[in-house]
Amino acid sequence: MYSDDMKEKWQQAAKDSNIQPFIFMRLALIYWSHKEETTFSELKHFTQLLHVICFLTGKFCVHCLKNIT
Repeated sequence: MYSDDMKEKWQQAAKDSNIQPFIFMRLALIYWSHKEETTFSELKHFTQLLHVICFLTGKFCVHCLKNIT
């Protein structure tokens, strides 16, 4: 996630896929938990990705996170 334009394109593609946001969240967290090394820049981009996923539902992230467990 490098720009607002990329975030908007990713968010629209995610909406068009009809994949539930909690699935995206689960996959993102699984991916992140298996990374061996990270940089601050990667963490920043990952955080942006999580925010985009949260906004897919139009609700706060807690709704998305409740469905993960």
